[in-house]
Amino acid sequence: MQKEEYQILIKDIKALLQNICKDDRVKYHIEPVVKSAKNLALKFNADVQVVEIASYLHDVTKITGDRKKHHITGAKYAEDFLSKYNIEEWKVESIKNCIKKHRGLSEYTRDTIEEKMSQLQMLLHTLNIHLHFFMHGMEKDNVKLMKVLTEL
Repeated sequence: MQKEEYQILIKDIKALLQNICKDDRVKYHIEPVVKSAKNLALKFNADVQVVEIASYLHDVTKITGDRKKHHITGAKYAEDFLSKYNIEEWKVESIKNCIKKHRGLSEYTRDTIEEKMSQLQMLLHTLNIHLHFFMHGMEKDNVKLMKVLTEL
């Protein structure tokens, strides 16, 4: 995907999110996830376009109400949304896989660096939230999170 086309796609994704998101989720969840995921992509030599697009779209159907299966419906949504753009099929598949596998479900294997990073960015975001709660005296049950982090 050419740089100009990619910039248009990102602009359109941001507009979509602003249109469907009626709270601060873009500012306080999506944007921080994208920022950390892009940094990780650069550090670990992953495809930055795949990681950035997947990070922007990872919760798109959760925002519109599908909390339980948003990782599955979000992958399908991304495929439909991206079909309007000149993006390589392998990238679309990789983006879909990242979205599908970003949840902490053990039923999915994460084969590519981008898929592993989609899981890692979710864990880092969760850790950031838990640290915020801890630092502000709002401790939560962190047993599952700590178990996952010790297995990394």
